[in-house]
Amino acid sequence: MIIEKRKRKDHSVQKKQPVPADYTRMVQSVLEKNFDQELTTLNSLLEGPYFSVHGNIFLDEIVLSVSLLFKDKMNATTIHTSIDYDPHASRPTAEDLLSICLDASGALLQVLFEIKHRKAILDASLSSFEDIPFEWTETEMNKKKIFVRVDRTHPEIEKKTEEWLSQNDPQYQEELQKLEEEQMEAIEAELEKGKFDSGDGNVH
Repeated sequence: MIIEKRKRKDHSVQKKQPVPADYTRMVQSVLEKNFDQELTTLNSLLEGPYFSVHGNIFLDEIVLSVSLLFKDKMNATTIHTSIDYDPHASRPTAEDLLSICLDASGALLQVLFEIKHRKAILDASLSSFEDIPFEWTETEMNKKKIFVRVDRTHPEIEKKTEEWLSQNDPQYQEELQKLEEEQMEAIEAELEKGKFDSGDGNVH
């Protein structure tokens, strides 16, 4: 999935490390458990609601994206959370910051699941949301500055787009290869420190 950085306006491929699949699966499971009642309510309006979780760890930033999707439907509401990251710092670790991103995502999901927003979740237009950030908006979570925004990004469509580019765009292929070769050892070492367990966040 193509995940947009907050700190750069261009959409070119950048040095990054995907958030481990074990962690994103854990987040998905936690969200399904915490919002079981809300998913059941939505299921009565549109069949098959579920969460999809993706994220990237960049050299200066971590971005976690939580999507609310529906089986066999194009409906998508995605919460993006972004937090500053220093791979050379001993604390906070990438795992600590991901935990904060998860808590921020959970807090915004609680707002989205309010009765006044349920119709908006099923609507194609973002304008039907109330008091929801459509641009990167600064907030605070667990005494840390974090940025959040909501859009209609559909991760499965984004994945197909990225796959097409990787197979058909020579320049994109070259950029991918170059960046894979330039992966920073600091990021890899950081990811190996822990198992990305659930941490001490409020949502999990």
